[in-house]
Amino acid sequence: MTARGAATAIVMSTLLGAANVAAQDVDLAAARASLRAADAAHAAAVEARGIVDGLPAAFASDVYFLRDGADVLHGLEAVRADLAASPLAGARVSWATLRADVSADGTRGYTFGGGAYTAADGRQHFSRTLAFWRNEGGTWKVAAFLVNAAPDAPQAAPAGFFREEPVRGAAGVDEVMRADRDFAAQAGVSGVAGAFRDWMAPDGAMLSGPIYGPEALFAVMNGGRATLEWGPIAGDIAGSGDLGFTIGVATRTAETGARNYSKYLTIWRRQPGGAWRFVVDAGTVRPAPAA
Repeated sequence: MTARGAATAIVMSTLLGAANVAAQDVDLAAARASLRAADAAHAAAVEARGIVDGLPAAFASDVYFLRDGADVLHGLEAVRADLAASPLAGARVSWATLRADVSADGTRGYTFGGGAYTAADGRQHFSRTLAFWRNEGGTWKVAAFLVNAAPDAPQAAPAGFFREEPVRGAAGVDEVMRADRDFAAQAGVSGVAGAFRDWMAPDGAMLSGPIYGPEALFAVMNGGRATLEWGPIAGDIAGSGDLGFTIGVATRTAETGARNYSKYLTIWRRQPGGAWRFVVDAGTVRPAPAA
């Protein structure tokens, strides 16, 4: 489950999609295939060159990076410096793509996957990855990336689970930021499990399993008494107004009062009728805020 937290006094930074991209015919099957190939090439680069050199190979210059135990990192140089000094420097990670989808205008896309993770001390785990991509002049670049170790092998979605047709709309990044805040507000009023069920797309996934679909997610989350508070600090949206992401910080408070802190990457897609729902959500641990 993703833990999220309230963001206060944080300046929102955005990766704005072009606001006035004209509607045009895009070969979505070809765009999805090219994105899937880019994700596979990224995984191959990490396997061949290691995390420190291979992981940034597909990153945009203004990438957001979310790894376990660190705050949200922004910018390629900050990411390179962090990786070289982090526990990931001696680790190995690999993944296979479980899902690749693109925006209606072909300028944005997301992938998620899973595979193997070997820590620097040799311990074996499984991996999960989530990436939001931006098409820069015909080359896919990662605008936001999250990587986690996981306790078990990733589960593929049931056949025919994913919806393939985009729903265009006129929107700016403020729409997905507002959707994220409204999602958080509902969790505070009606409970976490119900809010996640209501705000997940019918073909949505929680990366941890992945867990596919709102009812399956509700079954896993229901009954917990911890509270979650969160808020977005950054985001992006396609010019076609149908696909975007938010990044934010989170606080989970247990019944005992103990708190855990995290950050999250959520991929949003416009639904028929215009509402925004998340299609993938993932979180990872961050340090406790300074007192």
